Amino acid sequence: MVPYHAPVRQSTENASASKSTRKWSPARTETITGTTSRRTTPARWWRDVQIAYQAGLIPGATATTLTVAQDLVPRMDWTTGRVRYCWAGVMNRTGLSRTAVATHIRHLRAAGWLAWAEHGSHFNSKRARGQEGYAATATVYAAVVPPLFDQHVGNRIEGTGYTARVIGVTERGRQERIDRVQQDAAAKASRTPSLRVVKEEGQVQVSDGFSTTTHARPTKSKPRRTILGATVTRAMADRAERAARYIRPLVTWCQTASLRQLSWTLLDLVARGWDEIRILVWVREQAKTARGGVIWRPDRPHRYLAACLHLERILEAEAAQRAAEAENRAAPDTNPEWMAWLDTRSAAAKVPPPDIQPEPDLTVDGLTLEEINDLRTQARGELAAGRGELVRVMVEAHGLDVARRLLGQVVDPALRLSWVSRRTRLAVVA
Repeated sequence: MVPYHAPVRQSTENASASKSTRKWSPARTETITGTTSRRTTPARWWRDVQIAYQAGLIPGATATTLTVAQDLVPRMDWTTGRVRYCWAGVMNRTGLSRTAVATHIRHLRAAGWLAWAEHGSHFNSKRARGQEGYAATATVYAAVVPPLFDQHVGNRIEGTGYTARVIGVTERGRQERIDRVQQDAAAKASRTPSLRVVKEEGQVQVSDGFSTTTHARPTKSKPRRTILGATVTRAMADRAERAARYIRPLVTWCQTASLRQLSWTLLDLVARGWDEIRILVWVREQAKTARGGVIWRPDRPHRYLAACLHLERILEAEAAQRAAEAENRAAPDTNPEWMAWLDTRSAAAKVPPPDIQPEPDLTVDGLTLEEINDLRTQARGELAAGRGELVRVMVEAHGLDVARRLLGQVVDPALRLSWVSRRTRLAVVA
């Protein structure tokens, strides 16, 4: 960042110069080198701004001024309190016009709550850093607290200007804080007391000169759960925070969510074993798929990503259900009794291949090979139709052994289907 050097205002001697030759420069009292306000951190700055607004210490401020101030806080550096102005981003996030944003920023700056750390210009900031290309100098503000507020709350200040710091509270400020605490306690005492009395752990009770200490029963804290119900571990939380810090600067529409909110939505992706690159690709695809390939800006990115995770789980469950139904329709029944019956049925219907020919020396009453093949074909057809008349006739006429040699493997299944004499059935069993 290029250090800011406040330009010097033109003297009264040059007041008669033409307006075309004048160059605008910020007032020295509104820069960090000339302000009387002290620097602070974003959290304290936001707290003090609200108190000052309620006390009427910011002239011209309205509720919209708080909205603009609140938009600056998440983007401030948590050590130095500096933030890039970026009026276009403030407009998109707050829905205000450029004139409104500039007006309320001016109210905060004039009241001593913002100071220029660097004023935006067309100066090439890359050239000052020794880099190639062109990038205009951005406007950078610093969060500061004016002396008027410190006098109002009774802070004791050491030093002056931007580097001053709070070292304590004056007697008036201490008394005001005591009065405020007492007022809050009186307000709580005036309320209807609860019917349930809760004893603090380690509270000492005195009974007949002896002190007895009551110990509250330890309660198990419920484990934290992710959006999809997984248990959160310390390692998962650390990895999710690192992923959020990596993704947030790279995805513009996620910058309105805090790191804590964004890391909470990334816990389920971390549980899958994904690294930062894969999570970054997934986050970017969610905005593209929502609007047909057009990148957009959801109002609450962490809630939108949570909804995407829920939708993915629903779609995966439906796909798994459809696959299971298709597999059940294609898979055979696994009932053991049914499978045994199918095996018996297939064995009964099993016939020899048609290319198997009988032995050349087999002759029965002068039958030729073609006639024997015709008999076998007829026997297989009857067996397939659930009948066995031909096999029964051959067994009764020539005996079981001859029928087996003549007709082959169709004899035994056909005998089970045909009604033969008792003597023949006994012979089959034997």
